[in-house]
Amino acid sequence: MVSDDTRDSSPAPMKRRQWLLGSAAALGSTLSPACSKPPKSPQSLVCTTTPNTTAANWGRSFAAEFRADAHCHSFNALDLPIDGFLRSLAHGEGVPGFADRTVRRATTPLHAKLVEAACAAESGTSQPVATALISAVSHVLKTKGVELGADGVARLSRVAASSRRSVLAELAKSFPEVSLFMPALVDYAFWEQRGRRRPVYPTATTLPDQVAIHGALYAEANRGQLDAQTGRANAFSVHGYVPFNPLRQIADLAEGQPAEAQAIGIVKQAVGVTAPGKGFAGVKLYPASGFLPLGNARLDEFGGRLGTALDDALLTLYGLCESEDIPIMAHAAESNGFGPDYAWRGAPWAWREVLSRFPKLRLNLGHYGHMRGLDRTCVLSCLAWAEMIAAELMVPDYPNVYADLSYSVLIEATSTTKDPTGLEARQTEYVTKLKDIFARHPDAKSRLLHGTDWWMTERDTTVSAVGGSSNFFTQTQQVLAPLLGSEFAGFGGSNALRFIGVLDAAGQPAVDTGSRKRLLEYYKALGCPKNSLPTWLQATPEELQSWDA
Repeated sequence: MVSDDTRDSSPAPMKRRQWLLGSAAALGSTLSPACSKPPKSPQSLVCTTTPNTTAANWGRSFAAEFRADAHCHSFNALDLPIDGFLRSLAHGEGVPGFADRTVRRATTPLHAKLVEAACAAESGTSQPVATALISAVSHVLKTKGVELGADGVARLSRVAASSRRSVLAELAKSFPEVSLFMPALVDYAFWEQRGRRRPVYPTATTLPDQVAIHGALYAEANRGQLDAQTGRANAFSVHGYVPFNPLRQIADLAEGQPAEAQAIGIVKQAVGVTAPGKGFAGVKLYPASGFLPLGNARLDEFGGRLGTALDDALLTLYGLCESEDIPIMAHAAESNGFGPDYAWRGAPWAWREVLSRFPKLRLNLGHYGHMRGLDRTCVLSCLAWAEMIAAELMVPDYPNVYADLSYSVLIEATSTTKDPTGLEARQTEYVTKLKDIFARHPDAKSRLLHGTDWWMTERDTTVSAVGGSSNFFTQTQQVLAPLLGSEFAGFGGSNALRFIGVLDAAGQPAVDTGSRKRLLEYYKALGCPKNSLPTWLQATPEELQSWDA
């Protein structure tokens, strides 16, 4: 339950967007720099990816070596409502409403400074965020119960203040073994305003512009035009997740937006349902911002009408995604709740009703039910989520349900690391629990995905304990390979290709899936020669023959 002032009390649909936005819209124009507009599309149509491997010579060696990052991020401060996110995070950690004024005195200046710095970075200049401001933000958050130290704020600020191109290049450089990156954008619009008595700063870049900008960067990466900036010798591909926010869809409908401008229309354009697409492979959902995957009409705080509208928007999305083979990645950790009782809303039990209606839905439950591994504050709930995902969702009735292990305790400590904070003990306990889950639910081992959650992991000092981001996969392999056995190769990469519909359950080209067809159309529209497709897409001879049709 939340306070009465957050209920849907709008007397008419035309006022709904005004209610959703509050007074935040008045602030938006002050933080919409010119550099947030989409760049002109690159003119080069030369693909420099590795030579294509056809189905005829698709072998175990490639499948074993292929690496995918099914959960990461490449946005910067222009794409994030930093002020609202931090204030909502504080609220979710139990900070009372009357303390919001104190929190915003720190978070609002940080938001403005990061947007200014990111804008400068997009223009090719550097503008570091003042150490004093970072320390002030960390201090205020800590006094209000949010543990985000100055070092973590500084590392996050460094990435957030970089240009998007630099962020994407750093992602690719940090994980040289990864051939396919799937970075997620987020859309928290309106949710961060709920419960706030003072308006929040929205994102500096509109969602359509974010899709266009990141789509242009994906095109550069998929043509090989970022290889020099990353210093990598091997090629890589980028296909991210476009966010879907049910509150945005409600507002768009109430405002009478044309179909293509609505949230669901943006999804269709990004993934290529209505056009060749902008390089996005799937959709990102963030239930912890305040909504259930389904069943919102039963929540008192939405006052009935809004809950029903949320469910209608989500049902529209699920119907589209199941029929068109569009994968969904959802935040499924009991963390980052935008209100005191919001973090649980991405729980696996909340997805059972969705899957009972849409059993073929392609779904990745991010973080496999946890973010901090065996943090003592969530040991029971986190493990219960992992157990439920394995027992009730990763079952034959739902053949396309997966879970990624991003931002896991597995990356926090090694067997040789000194263990002053108990990380090694937590890792040992976590592995023991996983072993028990896999023993009782062996099918779950073939439904796990490798993910990093970079750059959000930059806030965590324990990442440096394993040698930084570049050691993530090595550390995970050290712990998981003995546990997963022959299934580890799938965890490393090929499971991600099954999840997005590129491969079928037998590891062969899934020639009938909509997602695979859209990816081929994307590369065709990109101008890539048919003999220069990404190896992981492994076009069949029939597909190659029809390339020039």
